[in-house]
Amino acid sequence: MLPISRFLLSFAAISASVEAQTYSTDFSTTENPISQNGKWTNGGIVGLDWQNVRTTAGTPNKAYGTGVSDSYNDCIAVLSGFPANQSAEATVYRAAGYTPPSSHEIELLLRFQVSAHNARGYEMDFWYGGTTLQIVRWNGQIGDFTVLNNSGPGPQGLVTGDIIKAQMIGNTITVFKNGSVISTVIDDTFKDGNPGMGFFIRPGGTPDKYCVSRFSASASDSSGVPVGSTDSSGSQGGGRHHHSRKLAVGSIDPLLNRVQFRNGKEYPVLLDGMFIDVTGRSVNAPAATSSLLH
Repeated sequence: MLPISRFLLSFAAISASVEAQTYSTDFSTTENPISQNGKWTNGGIVGLDWQNVRTTAGTPNKAYGTGVSDSYNDCIAVLSGFPANQSAEATVYRAAGYTPPSSHEIELLLRFQVSAHNARGYEMDFWYGGTTLQIVRWNGQIGDFTVLNNSGPGPQGLVTGDIIKAQMIGNTITVFKNGSVISTVIDDTFKDGNPGMGFFIRPGGTPDKYCVSRFSASASDSSGVPVGSTDSSGSQGGGRHHHSRKLAVGSIDPLLNRVQFRNGKEYPVLLDGMFIDVTGRSVNAPAATSSLLH
């Protein structure tokens, strides 16, 4: 059994930090712009010089840009509260037979910050043609960006159901398609910011015909393993966890790094003495100390 002092530390800090460690949504509600209870910062409402992201519930649910771009006013939306080591992942939707007359991109964003007339961070640019992948550093003002010298085969075409992911650990960005690495690059410019998504559609394109049907973002440890677990189910932040191992009371599973309390609930160990419940929501300190500890 672990010392009880391990269980009593830092419960009050969980609400502010843990719930943002991992976030996922299937866009089950229609919003213009996307908010999901204030979790998203949009490029039009806050950044002013860019455009917003919207969602539509349907078959499938989708997130996409609110308009087309004559310049570099991409449609962007960013989460908050993530540490520097982070990832963003999305499931692609592409309407059958859709080929826009010009550029149409899905963007995964890392270490991004948006404020009035300023948007900076890293963009992974999945062009609808799919033959190449650009990794771009946004430097702040609209139109001020640097295309980084990334390497790798690129996505080689994207279709509905493909899963794209970008991860940044330290100064290294790694991009995946369906679990396989397709590009990497190193850049030391930005040390903080948050994951998000974006879309760039030239005139003539249809925003909701090449977009995403699901999005998730995770904090990662130095090896890239996600930390924490919440699922918005569209807007509420309710979580799911996918482990069913049962442990002895008060013991830690060496594989899952979870603790088992006497009421049968497992709690992931995030930091020494910090736990969240199986729904991903923060543990209430009085309840934890009175009923969960053995």
